Amino acid sequence: MIEVKYNHWYPKLLRVNAVTKKECILIASPSEPFDEVLLKHELIHIYQIRKIGYVKWKARYLKEYLAARLKGKSHATAYYQISFEVEAFTKEEEPLTEKEKQELGLEIS
Repeated sequence: MIEVKYNHWYPKLLRVNAVTKKECILIASPSEPFDEVLLKHELIHIYQIRKIGYVKWKARYLKEYLAARLKGKSHATAYYQISFEVEAFTKEEEPLTEKEKQELGLEIS
């Protein structure tokens, strides 16, 4: 099962809503009410990591971000152009499946 940690200091430090670390989702906000879209977005990153491995995923993520920044793109533009983020933003509105809810340890009716 994927670990989900709410009210975590790390995403707060980075000033983001959430961060994915291997099989763990670190979320800045308290657990209630949870954000299903945010969980789906981060879950997509976990699936990406499972497909190619964490080290390759992180290296490619940083490479794409830094390449865009070196071309003069803003932080936001560079972030939204990372291929992993493009995929996650494209799929995040899809409802969580029962299998995904179970994997996240959620009981959603």
